[in-house]
Amino acid sequence: MAQIFSITNLTTTYWCMRKPATLKQVKNLPIGLDGLSCEKFEQKIELHLAEISRKIENKTYTFAPLLELERSKSNGGVRRLFIPRLRDQIVLKVVHNAIIDTAKEKNIPLYQKTPYEVVTNFDEESKRHKNPWILRTDITSFYDSIPRKELLDLFDSLNPNPIVSYLLHEWSSQLKTRKGYAWGKESETTFPGLPQGLSISTPLSELWATQIDNEYKNNTNYFRYVDDIALICESKEAAELELEKLQQIVHNLGLKLSPTKTIISQLSSGVEWLGMKHYDTKKEVNPDKIKNWLKPFVRLKREAILAIVEAEGVDKKVLLNRYIKKIEKQINGKYANRIRWYALGEDHGQWKYADKLIHEMIRSVCRIAAIDSNTIKKLPSVHANITKYKKIRSHQNAV
Repeated sequence: MAQIFSITNLTTTYWCMRKPATLKQVKNLPIGLDGLSCEKFEQKIELHLAEISRKIENKTYTFAPLLELERSKSNGGVRRLFIPRLRDQIVLKVVHNAIIDTAKEKNIPLYQKTPYEVVTNFDEESKRHKNPWILRTDITSFYDSIPRKELLDLFDSLNPNPIVSYLLHEWSSQLKTRKGYAWGKESETTFPGLPQGLSISTPLSELWATQIDNEYKNNTNYFRYVDDIALICESKEAAELELEKLQQIVHNLGLKLSPTKTIISQLSSGVEWLGMKHYDTKKEVNPDKIKNWLKPFVRLKREAILAIVEAEGVDKKVLLNRYIKKIEKQINGKYANRIRWYALGEDHGQWKYADKLIHEMIRSVCRIAAIDSNTIKKLPSVHANITKYKKIRSHQNAV
């Protein structure tokens, strides 16, 4: 405990959360049910962190209920996300790091591969087969369905730091959720499985899913991204046998495959998986994925207009440049994985169309700011980035 939950490590963890290596600016952490923001927390940060460290050392630390939010999914469903209070976010982040380090010591990598990595590997392997059949499926309510007690027992089998194990079991036994508009303990509900939105849910879910991977560790035709699974098979009959095997594997783990998303078809006729429709000679990006990806650009435009309208004594050109940088960051995303992923698909003019929409938004902001859009030296471009990654991929394949 002396090191992992020391005030020094808690402080370092907090500021790493506030200033991620992938971002240049300070990031505001989400606010939980207690309403405590980063600004208020930092006014007495030394006292807060000292109290956290002391309570963990005395084994009197308690976890507050999670704030439950609902977000619309692209398929029309609803995804529930959960936010811990700020001090719990810090503790859980330390636990998150410890989970990954513990598994790493046992040669169990818990990082999630990106869709780009998985699709690239799937693409390379499928080319080794002549007109293959694809079993494509996913796990129903993956995070919610994971049996938490058995999961924590699995983690304990890795011989983790005792205080980390203790905190995980305490967190699990105390886990309650509450909607933001509800009050009182009577409005709190228990939660099965792992709540989405918590830092520990990702490595813990991966730890549970590695048991599926272990069943296919010698099978290069098996691919998984979180709860999405695909298997390359030589025939329809082979795919049906693989489906029976996979159903039994996930059943033994307390999970279930989605009947509506379980499909067996030939790659030549097209297989929808991970936001793309895969064929034996090409890939098409799902138009809905592009549509949803473009939504944040509308939000950025609104924020920029509001900042310009309310600006007093601030150079509007500075605000415009700040807006353009945010667009560039949105295009590239974290580690540019999204744009690289899209570069795997066919270009039917959708990227130039995306540029047209984004450039129209920029010109609209320019008009409100009374700035000539022709003075902007270089407009952000989705198409240019897609083309760049296509060239990189083409060069790599040539080598």
